[in-house]
Amino acid sequence: MVRFFKRVSSQAVVEIGIKTVNMVTLKDIAQKTGFSLSVVSRAMNPRPDQKVAEKTRIVIEAACRELGYQPNQAASLLARGSNASIGLFLPRAYGEMVGQLMTGLADIANHHGFAYNAYFGNNDEDYLEFIRYSHRIQSAGIITYLPNYLNSNLPELLTQLSGRGCQIVLLNCAGLKLAGVQTVCIDNYFGGREAARRLLETGCRRFLSTRTDPQTSWQLQERLRGFVDQLALHGITAEVPVIHRQDDYRIADADFLREIAALARSRVPAGIFMPTDYEAISLYDTLARENLLDRIGDSLRIIGFDDLIVSNLIYPALTTLRQPFQALGEISMARLLNAMVKADLPVDLNRLKPQLVIRASA
Repeated sequence: MVRFFKRVSSQAVVEIGIKTVNMVTLKDIAQKTGFSLSVVSRAMNPRPDQKVAEKTRIVIEAACRELGYQPNQAASLLARGSNASIGLFLPRAYGEMVGQLMTGLADIANHHGFAYNAYFGNNDEDYLEFIRYSHRIQSAGIITYLPNYLNSNLPELLTQLSGRGCQIVLLNCAGLKLAGVQTVCIDNYFGGREAARRLLETGCRRFLSTRTDPQTSWQLQERLRGFVDQLALHGITAEVPVIHRQDDYRIADADFLREIAALARSRVPAGIFMPTDYEAISLYDTLARENLLDRIGDSLRIIGFDDLIVSNLIYPALTTLRQPFQALGEISMARLLNAMVKADLPVDLNRLKPQLVIRASA
């Protein structure tokens, strides 16, 4: 397993990018108010047997607001016997997804003074090592993808970890319901509906998408469901053939590819929603071999999903749905810290809706 360790200092100065921010400490509050450090500490961390006078508390809280004091929640977890470090398990993948996701996770964790350990993997063995490590160090919280949530052992391990007091946030696993475990998901259903709306706007008369059997990806299921439901609102039934594809998402179904070429030649406007950009781009290969690339955006309108870098470089450029991975990271970390230390961070789930990027293909 590849591991990447990022530590955020709990000292008085933390560097964020090229900007240095002075962190206000309890000692600063004590100096401003004239109270002892122990009195300030009791006021900021009240216990039934260690109360301070009401007037004292009001003065100290006013000083905290004036100086912009933020309590060190990580230190408070350590004081209660929990490891304040957060465990992250993310897919080992190429492209922008992991980078954007890590940016969102890191921005929130860094701002609130929490260290985190990032693990990258794509199989059950990697994941089991991550879970064992999180259990061994008694992590206070983890944020995780599941490499294969159809494996019944993995959800059981998460349930056991949650039962020991570890807060858990699952990414893009809404189809999996576990007691005590939160889920944060990109709204793939909304993305599918957006694709259907766009193809309706462009005047398409036939509408196609695809599915595999079995369909193991919950995200792909939701995209297709949104597409079909949006068309149904207009009395239209989408054509959804079962296709075969290779491990790299390249379509390997000769009958379907012949149908796509026939649609391009027919000049009857047809809209095709492919659940990933990889699959959409694979249609370009077929159309290029048939000298039909010029039909994309005309009789054949194609929409993908993911907004890969290459999607804007191919010709004609691919209309697609851009996933908000940075927002997914920020919101999942906020949800975790809210559960771990009652941070009361705002969470706006509307930020998890994919954005339609209109280009030449549709």
